[in-house]
Amino acid sequence: MFWNDIVGHQEAISMLRRLVDSDRVPHAILVVGSKGIGKGLIAHTLAAAMLCQADAGKPCGVCASCRKITASSHPDLVRFESNGENLKIEQMRDLQSAAALSPVMGGRRAVIIEDAERLTLPAANSLLKILEEPSQSLLFILTAESVHSLLNTIVSRCRIFRLAPVAADSLEVALVKAGYSADGADVAARLSGGRLGRAMALLEPGGLIARDKALAVLRQLPEIRTLSGWNAVIRLEGSEADSMPEVIEQLIFLLRDMLLLRCGCDSLVFNIDLSDELNEIVGGWSEAGLRRALKTLMEDSRALTGNANSRLLCETLLLRLREYHAVS
Repeated sequence: MFWNDIVGHQEAISMLRRLVDSDRVPHAILVVGSKGIGKGLIAHTLAAAMLCQADAGKPCGVCASCRKITASSHPDLVRFESNGENLKIEQMRDLQSAAALSPVMGGRRAVIIEDAERLTLPAANSLLKILEEPSQSLLFILTAESVHSLLNTIVSRCRIFRLAPVAADSLEVALVKAGYSADGADVAARLSGGRLGRAMALLEPGGLIARDKALAVLRQLPEIRTLSGWNAVIRLEGSEADSMPEVIEQLIFLLRDMLLLRCGCDSLVFNIDLSDELNEIVGGWSEAGLRRALKTLMEDSRALTGNANSRLLCETLLLRLREYHAVS
């Protein structure tokens, strides 16, 4: 809950701290960045700082307000999160009721809405009405992966803070400090796309299952000719099918590394623990085939997010890999 606990994002943090110290925090803030990059941590730290009762060094972590936030029992902090589902109009009606209340412990109240892109249209319009008539005592902190997934009228009423990917070496240091092995931290930091949350997820038991499946695809590529063949290799059933985009993401990383190995740029490889095996696999690929496969996967994978037919799209992409494998 302290600013120093946040890895990276120093430009955004410095600006937010200045706004808190000068008591010039706007009534609505939107934190934008990819999943696992740290939006939620920044939102909660900002809320803690705004509600902190200390004179300086906010959040202090020891005042009554900070202790209640740590215990998830602060009466002036309201939090909405999607948990993978849409945020509905009923929740925003609850917010309207909460917005009408006076602060209990101080002069401000804070509302955190995580994954604001999950707001249904009625819920978004309900939130907009509250933002159009802001209370001086109410601070809204929204998080989203993209401003384009929100109503323009909501975005226009927020001060936007965009979070960029964190350098892999910074993530590696943070992961080792958190108790992960140096070798595991190195690989996870490279594969995370600059997202600490993603890196930590990769280091959890089963975190590299998607990579294992992607590697299995590349190993058995010459023998697979049908969709049922792909299914047998990937073995995704039931709810596991939702992880197909993760398999595609890992295929992109593996193909990238294979291209680098093909070009002699070994030091830039992400999957350094798989270098020997990838060197064996890349022998069956031409540089042209790798480039075409990588380009296609990177372009078409963008269509997977939120697509009801993502499983079919993934399988189609996988079948096209075999075509590129044959390119001389």
